[in-house]
Amino acid sequence: MRPNRYIILVSIVLGIVGTWLSADAVGQYLNMARSFASVNAEYVEDSFVWLDAEHERARAEFTVTNASDNDAVLDYLGMNLYFDGRFAGARYVQWEPVEVPAGESVTVDVSFFTSITEIRPQGGEAEISVQGQLRLNFDNIERDMTVRTSGTIGQVPYEGQD
Repeated sequence: MRPNRYIILVSIVLGIVGTWLSADAVGQYLNMARSFASVNAEYVEDSFVWLDAEHERARAEFTVTNASDNDAVLDYLGMNLYFDGRFAGARYVQWEPVEVPAGESVTVDVSFFTSITEIRPQGGEAEISVQGQLRLNFDNIERDMTVRTSGTIGQVPYEGQD
């Protein structure tokens, strides 16, 4: 019995297409993994300042670095403020997306509101730290990525005038 040349031809074409699709899927997965591993957010040292003497409002800067080959958009940034390890407040204002081009860093201002009134007076003497997460959307990648971030700020007394 002789093999049918059309069946062999179709089998070869399907094999080539299947191999190409598999290689493309692996390439996309590696691109996604590299992009996700190439982003971080860090507190900018000495950028935390109290905006009032009652330690109710503060601001700090964070640098988001996108060392991947894909442009990204920082869709969301959520940050919590801690005094001596206890939750004190958070960033409560609406977030506007920020573009973070491939291979670049963007510094963003983050406003904090101390919502726990019973520990608010401790703001000037407490060991301040932050924890949060950011959500990024990459060009050429269908899934969003969430990155956790944290930083120890230290003690920051109020230094300005109302």
